[in-house]
Amino acid sequence: MKTMQFKASLVAVLLILGSAPAFAEQQTRTRVGPRGASAGSVTNVNPNASGGYTGTGTGGASGIRGGGVAGQGQVQTNGQGSGTYGGTGSATGPRGNNVDATTSGSGTYQDGQYSGSNTTTVNGNTVNTTSGNGSATVTGPQGNSRTLTRPNQPR
Repeated sequence: MKTMQFKASLVAVLLILGSAPAFAEQQTRTRVGPRGASAGSVTNVNPNASGGYTGTGTGGASGIRGGGVAGQGQVQTNGQGSGTYGGTGSATGPRGNNVDATTSGSGTYQDGQYSGSNTTTVNGNTVNTTSGNGSATVTGPQGNSRTLTRPNQPR
C-alpha cells in the first residue's frame, strides 16, 4: 500500500510541476510471473480545459498463493502549479485478511515553495498531514500531532 501511495504522490508532484507529456497518452501493462502471479495496470494522461493535465490509473495484482491487491487513483492539475489527487486501494491476504485505504490531497508549488495537505485512511484510521514553509504537521487517528521541520540546507 505504501508503494501505491508513493507512486500516486510522485505522479501528483510530476504533474503539478508540469513534467507531463503535452499530448494524451494511455498505457496498458500486464505481467505474468513464471509461477503464475500476475499484475496489470491502465494509466491515462490527458490535457484539461484549465491548461493542466488529468491523470487516472487503475491496477491490480494476484499472488500465487491467493490474495491480491487493487487500486485506482486520479490527479488533476491546473497548469499553474496547483493540483489535487486521490485514490483508493485494497489488499486481501491469502488467508482473507483485508486492508482498505483511501488517500486524497492537494498541493501548490509557487516561487520555489511547496504547500499541501493530505488525508489518508487505512482500515478506518485517518492521518492528516499539512505542509508548507519547510515543515509538516502530522495528526494521527487519536488527534495527536507532531510537527517535522526540514533542517536548513547548506548554501
